[in-house]
Amino acid sequence: MEWFLITILGSSTFYYGYHYYSFRSNQSLAISADSEDSDLVLSSLHHPDDNVALRNALIVLGSAVASADGLVVSSEVSVITGHLKLDNLAIKEATKLFEAAKGLKIKNTTYAKLIASRFSRPDLREKIIQFLMEIAEADGIVHHSEMEIINEIRLAFE
Repeated sequence: MEWFLITILGSSTFYYGYHYYSFRSNQSLAISADSEDSDLVLSSLHHPDDNVALRNALIVLGSAVASADGLVVSSEVSVITGHLKLDNLAIKEATKLFEAAKGLKIKNTTYAKLIASRFSRPDLREKIIQFLMEIAEADGIVHHSEMEIINEIRLAFE
């Protein structure tokens, strides 16, 4: 497995796989590149359509929260699919991305920083946190590990 630690001291762009990512200053990102899953998840945020990129970001973060307690239940998946209003084709793509994100060796804070660099609106970031809370609450029990992930993401958004 290969790990890349990238520290960006000024506004810059970094190239990963076939995609470019732009970052604000003073960000450190750790990315594990041991599989195609890393490429799929990281490239999903680079989609040229902001709505698709945001949908992909919600799927990846939703996967992290839903799988945090070790068990993904249908009520958690229903929150994700319900909010995103996915058609049959999009559900297939979303399922592939969800599964890739579940086993990914990328820190949630890393991915959240990528999201923050693409979507700078604080109100949108707060809506993402609310969405993640709904996933955590969907099974009736908010697990400590789910809250840890949500808090890490919230801090990365600041």
